Amino acid sequence: MECKPTGCPFGQVCTTEDGVRVCKEEPGRCTLVPSSRFLSFDGNQGATAAVGIYVVASLCHHGHPHWFRLLADVAEDEDRAVVAALHLYSRAAFVTVRRDKKVWVGGLPCFGRS
Repeated sequence: MECKPTGCPFGQVCTTEDGVRVCKEEPGRCTLVPSSRFLSFDGNQGATAAVGIYVVASLCHHGHPHWFRLLADVAEDEDRAVVAALHLYSRAAFVTVRRDKKVWVGGLPCFGRS
């Protein structure tokens, strides 16, 4: 037996299946890495921060009882693209978590007094 360091590609997790170690997609994990460079579908490149609102995860069928949509608000901070806030929409609630760790539920602040 020879042991070698190994790992799974980004977005996958190492698990066992029928007693054998395999890499499988890790469901429910999303990563958004805003960059100071962009590459468009037609091959154009730029050095502008990719600011805007991005859909990170969503159920496509709006009629589904567990429908949700997670949006990321990407802004520019000192010439860097950062996630300024995450917005979670669902049938039950609308939640915003801001970069300064303040939380809003249904448009109302839910953070302690300063």
